[in-house]
Amino acid sequence: AAQRLWTSGRRLKVKKNRALELCSIINQVLRDDHAALLPHTCIYLRTLNNLLVVRGVRKGPAIKWPKNGISFRGGGLPKAHQPFFQFMLESGAWYRVPGLLATSFERKVANEFMVRAEEREEEVVLWVVRVRAEGAEDQTVRCRHVSFVTRSHFSEQEFLFAAYAPFKVTKITWGEGYADVPHVIELEAGMDSKRLPDDLPLAPWY
Repeated sequence: AAQRLWTSGRRLKVKKNRALELCSIINQVLRDDHAALLPHTCIYLRTLNNLLVVRGVRKGPAIKWPKNGISFRGGGLPKAHQPFFQFMLESGAWYRVPGLLATSFERKVANEFMVRAEEREEEVVLWVVRVRAEGAEDQTVRCRHVSFVTRSHFSEQEFLFAAYAPFKVTKITWGEGYADVPHVIELEAGMDSKRLPDDLPLAPWY
């Protein structure tokens, strides 16, 4: 049920002329530290994290893992936030994403979101996120805070990272900011969020 709510395409009106899907509302509550809504949001996130955060021996069906450990995310990246990621690349430091980070096994899904960003007249970015490829078979090197979304309303092959997961920028190719020539930011996903400080820098955009 938690996964189906996350992937629901139904939009809820949040302002007079603005409607958002539940996944966007949840991430906005986290980004804004919305005091009135956080208690309710955290109850839902606790349920979702039972599916995303995996520690110890996992039994049952074989886990779905991205080919070569690579998943994709497409969207927009305001120019004002680009220096943050350039700085993180140059410093080699880890940062956290203050929300759940949805990626896909399939590049074509990211492409769809890049086209949408271009239609909104945003600068377009492709995120390339890497986990240890051998994590598909070897639980000792498997990222602890990500999981394939098995119950979804859509066929997006979603690989979802838990809120406040840590990442490191490994490479940036600044493109032209269009869907056919996007900025490309490559990330390494931290293997275990608990091994890194809680007070890492927070990404201003994702």
